[in-house]
Amino acid sequence: MAMSVDTSRLILPNTIEQSHSQLSSFWLCLTTGILVSIVWLVYLLYYKTTQARLMADAIDQANQTGEQQQAFYLQVAHEGFWDWNLDTDQIYYSPSWKSMLGYQEHELLNNINTWKLALHPDDTAQFFLQIQQQLVNNTANFELEYRLHHKKKGWISILTQAKLAEDTNGKVLSPRHLIGTTSNITEIKLREQNLIKTQTKIRENMLDEVHHRIKNNMQGITGILRMYAQEQPQFTKPINEAISKLQTITVIHGLQSDGISPKIKLHKLTQAICGANSQLWEVPISFSVNNDWTPWIITENEALPIALVLNELILNAIKHSPPPHDVIVKMQNNNHLDCIEIIISNIGQIPDNFNQDLTLHAGTGIKLVRSLLPKDSAKLLWEQKLHQVITTISLDFSLLELAQEDAQ
Repeated sequence: MAMSVDTSRLILPNTIEQSHSQLSSFWLCLTTGILVSIVWLVYLLYYKTTQARLMADAIDQANQTGEQQQAFYLQVAHEGFWDWNLDTDQIYYSPSWKSMLGYQEHELLNNINTWKLALHPDDTAQFFLQIQQQLVNNTANFELEYRLHHKKKGWISILTQAKLAEDTNGKVLSPRHLIGTTSNITEIKLREQNLIKTQTKIRENMLDEVHHRIKNNMQGITGILRMYAQEQPQFTKPINEAISKLQTITVIHGLQSDGISPKIKLHKLTQAICGANSQLWEVPISFSVNNDWTPWIITENEALPIALVLNELILNAIKHSPPPHDVIVKMQNNNHLDCIEIIISNIGQIPDNFNQDLTLHAGTGIKLVRSLLPKDSAKLLWEQKLHQVITTISLDFSLLELAQEDAQ
């Protein structure tokens, strides 16, 4: 009896060998691409670290020069002497004290009102408070920094070095009798401000370059993965999951390179992750914030863990919802619980054996979420509401900072 065989369903030995060869070639190329990118990143970090060290040496040298100049300026500064008896409220200003403010000796009276009128309004209360504290503490020597008004130059920075008045034998005349010198340190303050600006600019440029390079290299790795996904369609899903994680890191470095601060607005981060996943998986993701939403920023140390958590939860919602995979992401303040809430909803069904503690029946992605979430300042909850799965991540205010423009 003749037997018909459907050869289309047979896997021949040479087909298996060809399949294994293609698979081995795929992983070899993929591994090579990733290794090349890692080597480049290591080189980049080494280069930047060396550059940072050289820059730090230059800054240290500038600091040392600044300290030497400061000592010099303090030595040559035109000091003014003053003598103030708080018991009698008598005060004396030397001619050099008055000259330091641009006045002739006869133009300023020797009374406390002269000092009060010359003081910057923002420094007045603190100045007299510090004087009283030093007297109460019976401090032998102390320094004060504040601003006085110069007749022609406007506000100048002042350093006062004071102590309790003593007789020729070194005995304190009175616990409320002060003498001291006053120096114009405006030039020193300007140099300090310029040095801080220089240091800040150097740091900003370096951070911007590092974030830009890392973002570009991540995009290069993503490009390699996309190419192999096209050549090997059977691996599209796991490759896209890998791309999703890489894009999360790219999003962070992209946002950090756009500003001068490593801090990122949380709603901008969440929106960017939604957009990246929507484009990658070709599914609609609706993102919104409540009308009473307060822009919060998340620090550099917390940005990556929280971003990876958000990415996994959004990816989980996409994978477990039926086509067209509509996912809704909403952010809101919960002032009653002192936290913000990120709510992710999708059509789906929570398994009967699902464990909220994520200790049982949890996939790799959900286990990653559990390990990355701060234990004491973040909570995660899954709820079933009719045909929707509602995932809520709560982040305590302690994890966040109010955006600067909203804190004012």
